[in-house]
Amino acid sequence: MKLKAISVGRVAPLVNAGQGAERRVHSAIHKLTVSSLSQPKFVFVGRMGLEGDEQHEKPLHGGVEQAVYAYPVEHIDFWSDLLLRAKKSKPLLSHGALGENLSIEGCLESQVFVGDRWSMGEAQLEVTKLREPCFKLNVKLNYSGAAKAMRQSGKSGWYLKVIKEGLICAGQSITVVRGPGKVSIEDQNRRLYSLNHPTLDLFE
Repeated sequence: MKLKAISVGRVAPLVNAGQGAERRVHSAIHKLTVSSLSQPKFVFVGRMGLEGDEQHEKPLHGGVEQAVYAYPVEHIDFWSDLLLRAKKSKPLLSHGALGENLSIEGCLESQVFVGDRWSMGEAQLEVTKLREPCFKLNVKLNYSGAAKAMRQSGKSGWYLKVIKEGLICAGQSITVVRGPGKVSIEDQNRRLYSLNHPTLDLFE
């Protein structure tokens, strides 16, 4: 596996247009890539997350168990195609587009297990749970079916807690030490959303 990019965000107003009225909430779902393959930069990851990254409405977002959010780059085509169908224009989705901190290449939810330990650079992280999307993802992608799509597809990504703090950088390889190996992120999605044979009815 490889770390393709690192993205962070600050808490800021997030405009939610819905129910006939516009209201403001706050979120750090808008992420800016600070380390990429083309511009690698070391970023410090501490117990509560990456330097420069914030979370709003703790403990629902962030905290020790959800310090860092990882997402497979392999899913980006799914989201691009979905938004093309929904909005009739294909968006250019950059790293961090789903609110992720770590853009990962080389593994999917079926291959990631709770308790797995990831080593990259100086740091060591441990997989804790899937991401449960809320309406803020809809706002971020400007598509009301985004959270539903993440739930129905099982393309959730996952959270990690930080076991050992240190510097990490885009381009680094990730070494995985398997934990108990009993529950994968795919398993969590199936149990939470009953995804035995998920059917994407995202435009109903």
